[in-house]
Amino acid sequence: MGPLPRPFASKLAPTETVSHRRSTAPSEGSDVLETGLLLALPMVGALLIINLAMGILNRAAPQLTVFSVGFPATLSVGLLLLMVLVGDLGQFLAGLLYRTLAFMEVLIEHMGRR
Repeated sequence: MGPLPRPFASKLAPTETVSHRRSTAPSEGSDVLETGLLLALPMVGALLIINLAMGILNRAAPQLTVFSVGFPATLSVGLLLLMVLVGDLGQFLAGLLYRTLAFMEVLIEHMGRR
């Protein structure tokens, strides 16, 4: 079995320089939305698949209700995914903090010029 995928490994690496980045407020606003999606998408996608599977299972075998099977399965998969994803969260947040501080540095420089 190969290594686990790295869901948070993205363009948020702390090795990029400030000069190569966009430094406008609207682009930073779109980066906030992108970051939120990157954080939430693995969990939301997996839990959506679990809920779809529970819906199909409920249709096929009505005696297995969502309350008796679905909630424990959703909680178990959610906690398992949290354990897997927390390993990459530190690197992701470090890159995010680096980009935020770099943007604030550029913003303060621009404010000082006026």
